Amino acid sequence: MSQYYRDNAVYQALQKGNFSHFAWTTGNSWMLLYADHNESLKIAVFVRGKSTDGLPESEKARIQSAQTVYSRLAEKAQLPFISIVFDDTIETISEVYLESSTAGGPIGNSISLQALTDVFKQAGLPAPNSSPDKAINKHASSAYHEWQRASLGNIKVTDVDLIRIDGARSLEVVELKRSYYSLDRWQPFRDDFTNFNLLEAFCERISAGLTIIYNQRITNPFSDDASRVSAFSYSSRGGASAIGVLRFEEFVSGKY
Repeated sequence: MSQYYRDNAVYQALQKGNFSHFAWTTGNSWMLLYADHNESLKIAVFVRGKSTDGLPESEKARIQSAQTVYSRLAEKAQLPFISIVFDDTIETISEVYLESSTAGGPIGNSISLQALTDVFKQAGLPAPNSSPDKAINKHASSAYHEWQRASLGNIKVTDVDLIRIDGARSLEVVELKRSYYSLDRWQPFRDDFTNFNLLEAFCERISAGLTIIYNQRITNPFSDDASRVSAFSYSSRGGASAIGVLRFEEFVSGKY
């Protein structure tokens, strides 16, 4: 079975430098924001696959730290929060384990996918009265994400890539992007603006900044380079604005 490992040069450089003032997930784990079709935030969700239990202790600690940070920020944002575990070692799931929740559901127990749908409905997301009782893992996703597509209605969802939790810029949400374009040519795509809007709304609730960081990744010959990155600010009113090309050390320091 394929493993959908989340990694890139920025994460690798942060890990190598042991920068403790950032929080991010690793392996099959995600910090997710859900909104209705009007882009109104409804719930924050931390999801991880069971396979993360087998990661090295340092990576498991990183996941636990990210979960703790995210749950506290969800509380600050006055959003319901749930943390769930699903079995990503099998092709088909029919239940998930509810680790923690402020949105209802039996904490510390496995719940059916229909019960999970009900939790999302109670948070204000559109969902049918009945949902599939199983979710099958497909090519480029996970069984959880397949459940999400099949069971929730007209929603908007994005993940939180990286959180700066202290330092020169204080609290900051960082959206990571990468492509083959050179640093001076890449611009944020308008197709991503809905995701940026959700992140901006979250940032407004928690009094945080929002920055888009881009690094170049080339497949042939392979190069995923974070030594220099392009930085952008974003607002739903003004769109994306270039901050400039930064050395990685400048990004980490937050002095931009």
